[in-house]
This record gives sequence, structure tokens and C-alpha cells, in this order.
Amino acid sequence: MSLPFVVDIAIGLIFTYLTLSLLSSEIQELITTLLQWRAQHLKNSIQVLLSSGQISPDIREIQALTERLYSNPFINSLNQEAKGKLALRFRKIANSVNTAYYQLFDAENPFKEKSSAPSYIPAEAFANSLITTFKLPEIGRAIAHTRLQEFKKKQLTDILSAIEAVELSEASKNLAKQELDSMDIDWEKTILDFKNLKSDFPETIDRFSRRLDKYINNCQLYIEQTEQYLNVFIYRIQAIKDGIYSESERIALSRSLKPSINEVVDLIYNKSQAFGEFSDAVKDSESPTHEGVRQLISTLPDLPTPVRNSLVALGDRIKTQKESIESEIFELQTQIEHWFDSSMTRASGVYKRNARGIAILIGIVVAVSANADSLYIVSNLSRSSVVRTAISEKAGQISAATGSGNAASSLTAADFQKIAEEIQQSRVTDLPLGWNSAIVAEQTQAEKAWGIRYLKRIIGWTISGIAISMGSSFWYDLLNKVVNVRNAGSSISKK
Repeated sequence: MSLPFVVDIAIGLIFTYLTLSLLSSEIQELITTLLQWRAQHLKNSIQVLLSSGQISPDIREIQALTERLYSNPFINSLNQEAKGKLALRFRKIANSVNTAYYQLFDAENPFKEKSSAPSYIPAEAFANSLITTFKLPEIGRAIAHTRLQEFKKKQLTDILSAIEAVELSEASKNLAKQELDSMDIDWEKTILDFKNLKSDFPETIDRFSRRLDKYINNCQLYIEQTEQYLNVFIYRIQAIKDGIYSESERIALSRSLKPSINEVVDLIYNKSQAFGEFSDAVKDSESPTHEGVRQLISTLPDLPTPVRNSLVALGDRIKTQKESIESEIFELQTQIEHWFDSSMTRASGVYKRNARGIAILIGIVVAVSANADSLYIVSNLSRSSVVRTAISEKAGQISAATGSGNAASSLTAADFQKIAEEIQQSRVTDLPLGWNSAIVAEQTQAEKAWGIRYLKRIIGWTISGIAISMGSSFWYDLLNKVVNVRNAGSSISKK
């Protein structure tokens, strides 16, 4: 058995697999598109991510949260529905196929009332969707807002106590109280600016401090200098300020007023505790602030325990507390994106393994439909030099026409479409495929030596199915290499 003989048989077999794998790939892509397997797998993977990869008793909450995330504009806008009459008709056909598929296998539509979902979600879109769904920035600011209110009341109470404690004249006390009322109004405006996003947290604290400096200066300016205990009063107010706003106390002040990410997450997890903290700070249940906080908390979805634990773990990765709530939210968003990317990398591996199994099933179906029996194909090619030569020549022409130097990994879908067209135009009618009577008779005759009818054909179909599932890229690369070996051998023999 000469090397050219073996090479020609290999080319014939590879050419057959390439032809059928192109068909199989198109069938798999069509089924994947119609049944939206990528979108289904992505949604299931997100549920696994939210449940921390475990069977959770909070599965219904996780499913509800997944639906909530998918309805968020950051993800919902990625779902591009069909436009135009032709596209809409195709979508209706696809929806009918989906409905029949779910009814046949008694499965639930993963997209609920919608007919489709995005097949790809960027990490940034997922992180933004999760953050905005639970309103983390709004809750964080609301907590800081109520704590600022308490902080303001505490300072006013301490200063008022100092006014009453020092033996000032009634006129001096009234002046100090009037200036205190003015500072109260200014501080309230400062808090309102923070609430309305006109200032960040560090600036808000600075404005509190500067206004207290102004209060001290005004008291020194307007209270009679002959007042015996003026210096004592100013000293006590300055001591209050230094005990709160000095550089050594500023970090502790910031931590006490600005909630950490994990504090926000825990308050969302325990909504009754969150509402209790807000209610304690805002005593007037009829006030707009109280009503706004109540509505904000009531619109929050339930935070499942696995998601809460994951967010707390991500929050722990933020090494240092940031100056502003927005900075911590941004840092959390980055951590969520990394978490999502890592999970989707694993999910991609699972999808590829599942797709490989589907490819083998489709490959076997194609092999049986085309009667592509690998054992018979090898036998036929080894007997017929005419078939070997015809297929080898056509394979060489196709390899040259499509660029034999190009690796399959560098080819686009359009390139493989060109390969399919070249194969179709080559009109190789001698491939040992099909269910014509001559081929079936030869297969039946060859099976007699095996004892069990159809065993040889089943083995041949299975081999072909597995080979077809390896994909057109693999067989195209291999065909180019074998054709190059054949051509090199021919050149040497001519010399």
C-alpha cells in the first residue's frame, strides 16, 4: 500500500466529512437561533450566579430577581426585536417553533411573557442593572441624609446646652440663639443640596464646618465684648467644633455618617430595619421625606440570601472606605463586573460542552440521513481509483480556490460560505453517499461477515457523526495539510 494511495483515501474521507460538517453546522446554527439556546443558557447561568452555584431555598426569589434584572433598561435595551414585515413573519414562525418545542418537552418558557432575550450581556450592563434594581446609590444617600439630620440635631442641641450653661445675659443668649436658628436654616439647605445631588459627602461636611466657624465669628462680633463669660462661651463652642471637625476626628465622623456598602446591602436585605432607621430619624410621618423613604423602600425587590452574601463578599474587597458614596458604588460596580466575567467564563465552558453533545447528535442524524458510513466510504475509495482521483482533484481545486495558506481560525463566515459554494459547484457525484440501491446492496453484502445485521453500518454512522461534529474548521485545516502533502509528493516524483 503506497503513500499516495493512503493520502488519496484520506483526502476522500476528509472531503466527505468537510462537506457534511458544513451542512451540520448550518443545521445546528439554525436550531440554536430558532430555540434561542444561547439566550436560555445565559439566563440560566445568571440564575446560577445569583444563587452562588448552589440549590437554594430562595430559588423563587432568585427567579423573580432575574426577571427584574432582565426588565431593567440596561439589559432590556440589549434585546433587539425583529423589525420590518419579513423579519416579523420570521419571528412569528420562530415563536411558533419555540411554543411547540416547550409543549413537546413539557418545559416552561424561560422568557415568560416575552418571546426572546439577549444572547449576550456585557458585564457593565449586568452590574448597572443589579445596582439600579436595588437602588444602592439612592438607599446610600437616603441613609446618609437621615444621619446628617441626626448629626445636625445633635450639634444644635449641644450648642443650645452651651448657651444655657454659660451665664450670659438674656440679650446675649437671644443673639446666640438667633444666630443658631440662622445656622440651622443654612445647615438644612446644605443637607438639601446633598439630597438633590448638588454636593457630595466631603463637601457637605466642609460646609457644616465652615458654617459653624461663621457662627463662632458672628457670636464674637455681635455679642457685647464686655460680656463677662463671652470667652468661656466661645471656648465651649470651639471645643464642640474641634471635637467633631478636627483632622483627627474627620475620618471617624465620615465613617459614622456615611454608610459603607455592606451597611447598605444589609439594610436592603432587612427592609424593616432600614425603614426603622429612617423612621427614627424622621419623626414626622406626614413629611415628604418620610413618605419618599417609605416609597423608596417599598419598591425594592427582595434580596435573596445568596445574593446578599455575594454582595457583602464583594464589598469586603473594597480595601479602603471612599470619601463619597458614589466612589464606593463605582468600586462595587467594578467588583460586580469581575464577578460576572468570571462566572460567564465558566458558563461559556459549560455551553461549549453542551454544544459539543448537540453537535454529535446532529452529526449522527446527518450521517444516517446521508448514509455516510465511514467504513463503507474507506472500502469504496480503496477499490475505486476513479473515485479517489476525482475527489482528490476537486479537493485540490477547492483548497487552491479558497486559499490553502489560510488557517480556518482566520476565516470568516463568508469564507466558509464560499467553501460551501465551491463544493456545490464542483458537483462531485462520485461520493459514496446516499441510499441508492447499489450502495445499500454493497453495504448489506459487507455486513454478512459481521454476523449481526446493521452493526457495521451503525459503527460507520457513529464514526461519521463524531467526525462531522468536529466542525468544518477542523476538516478544512486538515484537508489543506493533506493536499499540500499530496502536492509535495507529486512534485518530488516528477523531479
